Amino acid sequence: MINPDHIKAVRDRGEVVPVDADHYAELIKDPVWRIFNHYTILTKPNAEGKRHKISFRPNDPQCEVMYWQFFLDRKWLNILKARQLGFTTYFQIYGLDKALNDPNSNIKFVSQTDDVAKSAFSEKAILAYNELDQDYLDYLKEERGTPLAKVNQSQIEFAEGWGLYTYVSVRGGTSSLVHVSELGPMAAENMGRAQEVFAGALETASINADAVIESTFKGGQHGIYYENLKKAYDRKEDPRPKGQFWFMFFPWFEDSGYRIDDESQKITLATEKYFIALEEIVDYRFDRGQMLWYQVKEDKLGILMKQENPSTPEEAMSAPVEGAIYAEALIQLQKEGRQCDLPYDRSRQVYAAWDIGKRNPCAIFLIQFIDNWIHWIWHIEAGGKEPEWFIDKIRDTEINIFKHLLPHDAYQDRAGGSWAGILKNYGVRNLVRLPKTNDRWVGIRALQGILKRSKFDLHHTKEGFDHLMAYRSEIDIKNGIMKAIPVHDASSNSADSARYVAEGIIEKKIREYSIHDREKSLTRERERQYEMKRNKGFRNKNWWQ
Repeated sequence: MINPDHIKAVRDRGEVVPVDADHYAELIKDPVWRIFNHYTILTKPNAEGKRHKISFRPNDPQCEVMYWQFFLDRKWLNILKARQLGFTTYFQIYGLDKALNDPNSNIKFVSQTDDVAKSAFSEKAILAYNELDQDYLDYLKEERGTPLAKVNQSQIEFAEGWGLYTYVSVRGGTSSLVHVSELGPMAAENMGRAQEVFAGALETASINADAVIESTFKGGQHGIYYENLKKAYDRKEDPRPKGQFWFMFFPWFEDSGYRIDDESQKITLATEKYFIALEEIVDYRFDRGQMLWYQVKEDKLGILMKQENPSTPEEAMSAPVEGAIYAEALIQLQKEGRQCDLPYDRSRQVYAAWDIGKRNPCAIFLIQFIDNWIHWIWHIEAGGKEPEWFIDKIRDTEINIFKHLLPHDAYQDRAGGSWAGILKNYGVRNLVRLPKTNDRWVGIRALQGILKRSKFDLHHTKEGFDHLMAYRSEIDIKNGIMKAIPVHDASSNSADSARYVAEGIIEKKIREYSIHDREKSLTRERERQYEMKRNKGFRNKNWWQ
């Protein structure tokens, strides 16, 4: 997030106007001043699609990064961002300036594809180098010993190993700066490539060098990109050892151009609710133009909005993956305020739906029916635990379970006995066996419908909710037939537990009534039996004996 004091400090240092040659000679030693005053970039396309050359003046997000680099000496940055905030442009200018003024610097830019790498390099670093004025080039040669460079599509090289280079894959060597662009999408599409970036390119940067990852989020809450991003996000110590990433986040609304000023378009109630809640979280007041831009953009992007234009880090990291199965229903649920505080209602029955596992985690959702809504009130998940451990965790919640729904494999004998047998031996009697399903998509589609009348507790089901958001399918082609196959990963256990809720309703193992409704039903049944016996008594007066 942008700090106005940081922006002012950077601009005050970069926008100084030299008064004479001696003052210029002093200013040109400062990389902040050089970046503000010696480089050229292309504008974004205008309405006619045309671009123009202009002097580079860092925008606010770029200035915030500069403050962290030059004022706080934070060289390892993991930047999570909205799209098109200009970070790739900035780091190519920063890398060029570093190479020009620091002899023998080795600058590496790593991109998703070779075409993307060469296009960005040509439009940014090469253009900026070609537009340098002769006085600056003369200064560099005299004061820094910087010769003219050999330039091609993928490098600006001053001498062997000294220059700027673009890569799709790189191993070995020592780098002064490694910049990795869009690692999130790269990891989502090719996990092997992402692992290679961490094991290869980033390993070439010493702890005193610059290492930067800047990316939009993609790929769900698993994999090497997410794990490293989350580690940087969770790390709070300051100062910290060199060579550890600092987390930075830049939301969409920090770009002043992200707005639509059109009084004829109305702001929907759902958009208003979203921004009321968001303002409390980010301590920022949105105007109508920003709200309308978000509304229009979300209408186009749908469930991809939080991935491309997140408002908070948490929103970005919960963005659905490609092929997400439940994401659309869950995002709608959030927009309608159905992820909220849900107290346990002791007058209503609670069902526990289990997905069992020992090597794989076991996941349990606790649900109850209240006023035609399904309340998901608690979630438990852990790996490597015995069945008794989960019963103890449920008992710790002080929630009374009416029925435990178990999958068919809970009744299979294994070393130490079946899960169902162990639970019975531990005093659990209200077990219900769900039949084996031959097509899990039946339960998945049922759950997609059930989510439309569901509410989730904001705190006690957050992990399970996030797993449901991340649950996805991939297209498998076999015998020439395309088929969507649910992916088995870290999100699968909670997703299967939730699916068992849907299958329990399909199989009529779960009934939608309260404890009070049940008592009324039992009372009516007792009255019916009494009337039957009473009528019989008229024929046999000793019926009660």
